[in-house]
Amino acid sequence: MTDVCDVLDRLEEAAVKKSEVRVTLKDGRTFTDDVRDVVTEGGRNYGVFGGAGRIDVQEVTNCERVDA
Repeated sequence: MTDVCDVLDRLEEAAVKKSEVRVTLKDGRTFTDDVRDVVTEGGRNYGVFGGAGRIDVQEVTNCERVDA
């Protein structure tokens, strides 16, 4: 399991660099997607993805860069 701060760092880096990440969620689902933004609303952090939409960072168990 990846620390929430590490997930935020990776998502923010991917958003700036316009790159993709591979994400694993608590329910076991995985996806690879581009990160459009990272936002905070109501004290919660969300990754905004091109295809997967908005995901609460607390639901992410792992986030890895996808090297081209």
